[in-house]
Amino acid sequence: MAVSHAERRQLTASNRKTCAREMGAMREIVADQGEFESLRTCVPSLQREPIAAPAMLSVFAENSVPMTIICAPAGVGKTCALSQIYHRAEAGGGNPIWIDSSVDWGFAGSKTSKSALSEIWRPNGILFVDGADDLPRDIASALISLAPIGQRKLFLSARSVATLRIARHLAAGNAQILPAELLFWQKSASERLDLTRTQAHLVHRFTEGWAAPTVLLGKYLKDGGKGDDIGVMLGDSLVSNFLEEEIIAAMPAEWRQTLIALALTDEVTDELLERIEPDGGITVEALKTALGPLFTKGSHPSSWRLNALLRHHLYTEFCRLKRPQRGPLQDVVTKWAADRGDIVAAATMLAQQGEKEKFLDLVATAGGATLWFIEGHHVIKQLVKIADDAGIAGDGRFQLLRCASLLKEGRATEASALYDKALPTLPATIEARRDAAFLQIILTIYCCRDPAPEDISAIRFLEGFAIGEGWNTSLPTIRAIHHLQRAEFDVAMSALVEAENDCLAAGFEYNLHFLDLHRAEIFLAQGDLVAARKSLLQSQARWRRDHRDDRGAETVLSALFAQLEFQSGKRRNAAAHLKRSGLRVLQSEAWLNVYVAALEPMFRLAAEQHGVDATIIALERTRDQLAAGGLDRIANLLTGLRIALLGEEWLRGDNAATVELGGAPWAQLGESTTWHEREFATLAEAYCELAAGDAPHAVDKLSGFVDYARARHLRSSLLRGLLLRAAAFDKCGDAAAASGDFAEALAIGEETGLRQDFAEFGGRYTAAQLSKRQGTVEFVRGLGRRERAAQSTTETSLTNRERQMLSALAEGKSDKAIGRDIGITEYGVRFHLRNLYAKLGVHGRAAAVAKGTLLTSDR
Repeated sequence: MAVSHAERRQLTASNRKTCAREMGAMREIVADQGEFESLRTCVPSLQREPIAAPAMLSVFAENSVPMTIICAPAGVGKTCALSQIYHRAEAGGGNPIWIDSSVDWGFAGSKTSKSALSEIWRPNGILFVDGADDLPRDIASALISLAPIGQRKLFLSARSVATLRIARHLAAGNAQILPAELLFWQKSASERLDLTRTQAHLVHRFTEGWAAPTVLLGKYLKDGGKGDDIGVMLGDSLVSNFLEEEIIAAMPAEWRQTLIALALTDEVTDELLERIEPDGGITVEALKTALGPLFTKGSHPSSWRLNALLRHHLYTEFCRLKRPQRGPLQDVVTKWAADRGDIVAAATMLAQQGEKEKFLDLVATAGGATLWFIEGHHVIKQLVKIADDAGIAGDGRFQLLRCASLLKEGRATEASALYDKALPTLPATIEARRDAAFLQIILTIYCCRDPAPEDISAIRFLEGFAIGEGWNTSLPTIRAIHHLQRAEFDVAMSALVEAENDCLAAGFEYNLHFLDLHRAEIFLAQGDLVAARKSLLQSQARWRRDHRDDRGAETVLSALFAQLEFQSGKRRNAAAHLKRSGLRVLQSEAWLNVYVAALEPMFRLAAEQHGVDATIIALERTRDQLAAGGLDRIANLLTGLRIALLGEEWLRGDNAATVELGGAPWAQLGESTTWHEREFATLAEAYCELAAGDAPHAVDKLSGFVDYARARHLRSSLLRGLLLRAAAFDKCGDAAAASGDFAEALAIGEETGLRQDFAEFGGRYTAAQLSKRQGTVEFVRGLGRRERAAQSTTETSLTNRERQMLSALAEGKSDKAIGRDIGITEYGVRFHLRNLYAKLGVHGRAAAVAKGTLLTSDR
């Protein structure tokens, strides 16, 4: 039956008294006869640990090392672990003997400790000593000196090995120390305390595997205790009593004030300890010795941290101090946190003290809204939460921080409204002007707006502004995005190199993985898929290592991976990445390139799976959502994509309906037009000209775009323009020009690996050209494989009944008329039509007729 730590302690105390009485009665017998068995009969019956000891414990215990010391602070389970090894030895016939510090060692009489122990601890014997650091010095020395002699085995438990002279034995290989970490419980062990999963998670989060407090908290929650107030939990579960009696009472009394101050921060360094108590003599090394595994490495190489439960207990003690006592401690820790750049910790303490102005000054001095690029969005998010909790979020300076947080969450309209509201309330300080100008540019990027004259002025202001090394990482990145969207790739790449050098020099890691993302955007536009994949993998590695909780960055990363895989023709991989971006991009941080990277593959794959008609409906809904959110530019791009999907369906012969312009939003293309907008606009207009029967006009429009794409090294855009212009030349009857364009497109595809554009652009002309070139090069064979498989499958697998259906559909007959003609029910007609649509890969009557006609003409 499982027992709690408190019950086990009570039992142990009782057993110690019994053992002492029995030892007194046996003293003379043992002294006179020296019988090993007589002492062994006085060993109390030991309770087993309620949770099984770690498997590695038995591995260490059963090796040939003569002396094993389990060294750990109170409450880790040393006695329980030792008792399990004892019972295992007893079951194996090893005749072990158990003693602890309550034994009356007066039985030795006039004999030396070593000779007295030699009589009771015979060769090949196994001795267990619980609480070895509490033994008399001569007894401890005798035990340790006898252990390596006569194949004896000694197992000790101790809080510290400082008083045990074992260094020589460790060096000789005659002793081993089992670390306390070996005894800490895994989370799965906590779940065996008959707790719910949520309760087990709560307990493990606080105790971090510390055995005794785990049992106390587990019993408290199992008995119906509430887990929503950690202070109440610690008191009612008696954990606070345990910590005071077993941990804090064992430390020097003059350390208490310093320990309470350490509860205010996540990290501990020697510098902080020196600031709290200059003459106290307490150091990190001293705390490591006193607390062992309750004092572990922090996030920085030189920092350490207290066990979470111990820190919570000390913080409750801090809250009980009177204000004059709390203030000096808070001031010291706040100043230390601010000096080392831990803005969140310093801001938290200032907010708790109600120091609104100091809070805002601290944030402004540290970088204000630019902390987004310098330290990462998580810092902005935490500062916003701290201000909300402290009720100081109404200040205009802080509303700019909230604006940055909203942009990261994809709430561009709210961010823009909050920015306009905050501007009039900002103080006339240089930091406030800096934050306002910075967010003005970020709003332009994230809201996908044309830069206005005031935006250009903001950029110039920021270029002449300097607040330290961290700021240098932000501005080049902003310039790179600006040039990238205008296909000025050399200038953009130069800005990214500058930003990376500044990041490395300043030690700011957060921006590095975004720089890799921007490089990947450039490589994707240039058709360098190998370099794009390398940049994305590097960014992904940085994200996984340091920023896994940044969901906005994950969405951007997934969107660009989806575009890469889609352009490579790996549609299944693209679909997998779109599950992690797709429409999520509408509720997360994104800029124009990212919206295109996510939305275009998503809707093109949807058209392939569900048909163009259904996809257009979904596309229009998304377009309306974007327009309502103030993202008119992205909504306009989706209008262009809608026209392209309809245009390609018409070029393939799947739909005989005329493609209409449908309110394409580009009246003219100016200097602020991005290369994505130029591409979507030109292709959309060309499709409309072709559908209207004006192929020469379509050729003229596409020729201008092809020259633009070639001059800007937009390989993917150039490929699309060439494929569509080849189809337009074919419509004009200029076979030579069409063949030349297709040959150039094929060379680009073969060089870059851009495969999917051959399935998306050029309609029947592209399909026919690929069919003619099968067997010449591997790239073409790969492109035609899917089309050939679909065509051969369709031709050979249509049943006679389905062929009848296809003929009836071509005549425009209804389901009822078809059933009457061939003698089946209307339900049977619909069944056969579903099979026919699936085999043809279409989603409607007109598409089925067009595809059937195409297959017949291609035979």
